[in-house]
Amino acid sequence: MYPDIQIRITNRPSPVCVELLKKGAVDISVVNLLPNALYEKIQVKEMKKIQDVLIAGKPFEHLRHHPISIRELEKYPLLLLEKNSTTRRIFEDFAQQHGVKITPEFELGSMDLLIQLTRIGLGISFVMLDAIEKELLNQEIFILKIKEELPQRSIGVLTNSTVPLSIAAQKFIELF
Repeated sequence: MYPDIQIRITNRPSPVCVELLKKGAVDISVVNLLPNALYEKIQVKEMKKIQDVLIAGKPFEHLRHHPISIRELEKYPLLLLEKNSTTRRIFEDFAQQHGVKITPEFELGSMDLLIQLTRIGLGISFVMLDAIEKELLNQEIFILKIKEELPQRSIGVLTNSTVPLSIAAQKFIELF
């Protein structure tokens, strides 16, 4: 629609994206929103509710039809995003609310990598349901049934309220 507009995408954990926005290094940030978070001098527009799930591959087939508690996850290798990610923080907060201390086997910077390592059987991962449609359809992974209800969260678009948005950025948000 706008062939003369160039878009540069920076892929970083949500907290880093917020800092880049505050510094004026980016026009907008699309981030995982922390529940009840207050972002100083930043406007937040919630775009979509998302659901996270715990997934496993074939080596954990014995868990497919057996609901487990969050506490039982302590027995299994966990693959999680890096500590500075919003997704990781949400999972750790959830576990802590249930008296569980999480120690991941692997900490990774990419949800795609989490999914692939889960698919080959290296452990159990906490990922967005929207990110695993193909793998679920191909039955490469399955969603664990957890006794406790996993929290829902949102993705939002953030803008710096102290910096006027360019027309290009405004149109991008409209399309988004």
